[in-house]
Amino acid sequence: PDNIVKKMIRIFKLTNAAFSNFLSGQCTDAILMGILCFILMTILRMPFAFIISVMLCITALIPFIGAFITFVIGALLICAVSPIKSIWFMVMILLLQQFDEHVMYPKVVGQSVGLSPILAITAILIGGGIGGVIGMLISLPICSVLCVIFNEILDDKTKEKNERNID
Repeated sequence: PDNIVKKMIRIFKLTNAAFSNFLSGQCTDAILMGILCFILMTILRMPFAFIISVMLCITALIPFIGAFITFVIGALLICAVSPIKSIWFMVMILLLQQFDEHVMYPKVVGQSVGLSPILAITAILIGGGIGGVIGMLISLPICSVLCVIFNEILDDKTKEKNERNID
């Protein structure tokens, strides 16, 4: 039927927009992480600042796990030059990762898909619990689509109720 096809098309358009916005938010977060890493490594006069920051920028596209990959590889690289700086690097990456997980990622990526930071964190935790890394990646766009659909249904019900009260 025509009305079901229109609803399906609406859902597909919402899903496309949510995933597009999610990817742009994810890329923005990754770039910000790389820039912050480069600035901090430069201030702390650590070797391989540019290479490690670019690596973090790429691996940060994987939520929550990406920084760990850079943590291990970067620590090994820096350890070859200075074991003490390697320890400082590990502390810096741990703090940067915590800042990203709890402040920057929910704000940047959550806003890109139209979710509040608390709803973004909740969606990621539930998605990760259900589907692991893949669940984390798709939970924000799915939650965004569900919120839009839920809000539209609520608006329709409110309009119907108001129209009945007017009559």
